Amino acid sequence: MAGGLRWTDDGVEPGSPSSLDVLLRWLVMPGNFARYQRPSTRDQSIFEVRTMLVKEGIQPRSPCAIQMKMWALMKQFHDAEQWLKEHGLHDFAANAAAKRQVLRLCPHYPKLGPVMRRVLSPSAVAQTFNDKSDDGSETESESAFDAVYQDTTSSLHCEREVLFRNSVPSQLPQDALRRAVKQARHESSKRPAEDTQVEEEPSFCKAEVREAERVALRNEEQEERRKLFQYELQVKHDEAVCVRALKRQKMLRAGIAREEVDRLLPQ
Repeated sequence: MAGGLRWTDDGVEPGSPSSLDVLLRWLVMPGNFARYQRPSTRDQSIFEVRTMLVKEGIQPRSPCAIQMKMWALMKQFHDAEQWLKEHGLHDFAANAAAKRQVLRLCPHYPKLGPVMRRVLSPSAVAQTFNDKSDDGSETESESAFDAVYQDTTSSLHCEREVLFRNSVPSQLPQDALRRAVKQARHESSKRPAEDTQVEEEPSFCKAEVREAERVALRNEEQEERRKLFQYELQVKHDEAVCVRALKRQKMLRAGIAREEVDRLLPQ
């Protein structure tokens, strides 16, 4: 991996692309960010980024690191959009002061804006991640960012198993829990008045809600562990492919004949 080098400081030589340059180049290619947003094609998108890093001679970042960096870029973009919304601005370059502030919040806003705004719900992207619709449900923008956050934390856990065990219950998706709690309250509200005295109802509801929470958390944790196992297998496969590609590149640069490289490290 690229070790402790900063994303902007790991180019092969001065003036050559860094990991961040490569990621941004991939990100602005038509359709790439939309594919990254879809869970079914996210792993393939990360593999493409790592392949581009290898082609530039850069030791590839881990899939976990790439997802964390992608999340950071999305968070910067959101903060800039939120600031524009709060100040009633539609053009980040409307004046010099606005431009400075937007670029302070999101240094790569000129590149990220056209890409992320189209994918992250044009009508809602300038709202905060925590905005709710009138009926209390999550907005499309919130769902998109929450999905990335959950995937990112899950990926980080693949490198920090202990942290995963300690923090999973507090970072699980909340949809199932909300449904369980609502169902428990609904069932308790349907009980006949003569079966449940008024003064006993609060404690009964609390007990049933707590049980629903425990069941939901246990089920969610089992599902997260299953996904983690599948992701670890994919990570190992990606690592092997990237290591082989990097070794082939080094052997070719060292002057070893391609036929010999193909024999030792077939593609």
